Amino acid sequence: MNRKYFLPLFLIFFSGTALVLFSAEKGNITIVSPANKYVVNSNMETLIVYTANPGKRGDHLRLVTDGNDTAILNEMKGIAEVGSLSAGVHKVCLVIDTKPGMSTGVENCVEVIVH
Repeated sequence: MNRKYFLPLFLIFFSGTALVLFSAEKGNITIVSPANKYVVNSNMETLIVYTANPGKRGDHLRLVTDGNDTAILNEMKGIAEVGSLSAGVHKVCLVIDTKPGMSTGVENCVEVIVH
């Protein structure tokens, strides 16, 4: 291989690898259901279906509704009950926490509209 192409190819390959490793190390959360801006009736229980990769530092998930902690979730894949919500727009989030309960900075949120 020509030397002038070796260094750029080397850097591209390993920088891409570093991005993949950094993403896996940090973790991620996917909210499968409900979709953002989902509309529910006020007499219905609201459930959130999720999958998560806690990453290197994560230990558990925290369910947060309108800025208030609702539940601690130890399963990285499952269904969590948000409960009945009053009429209006509500923000429901899942946050990855460390074992002592500090946020890793990874979260995913959806807005639920209740009629």
